[in-house]
Amino acid sequence: MNLWIAILVLNGVTAFIGILVGLLCWKKHSPFPRTEVGYHVGEAMQQEQAWEKGNKYAGKLCLFGGLAFFVLLPLCLFLTGASKGWLLAAYFMSAVVYILLVVFLPARILKRK
Repeated sequence: MNLWIAILVLNGVTAFIGILVGLLCWKKHSPFPRTEVGYHVGEAMQQEQAWEKGNKYAGKLCLFGGLAFFVLLPLCLFLTGASKGWLLAAYFMSAVVYILLVVFLPARILKRK
């Protein structure tokens, strides 16, 4: 299998998962106090307002981050003729930044109240 195709498929699958999780958190999370579906951090699960706010922020970050990191960035690198190594490195660096942003930024926002 061509490495370009494998990298682009990997980015596509990751973007799809990020977008799906983002939509679930943002629009389809469980109503408080039921917390089966949504952004599960202690700060978000303590009160209804925090649950709604945490899911809104986490959902938007997940959705738009998935588009930016795993669709736009690889597309830009591909169109500019970046090497396969740069595209693969960008994927892994994006994944780390994406996960850190989605997990920790909404929790930080909730702590600031």
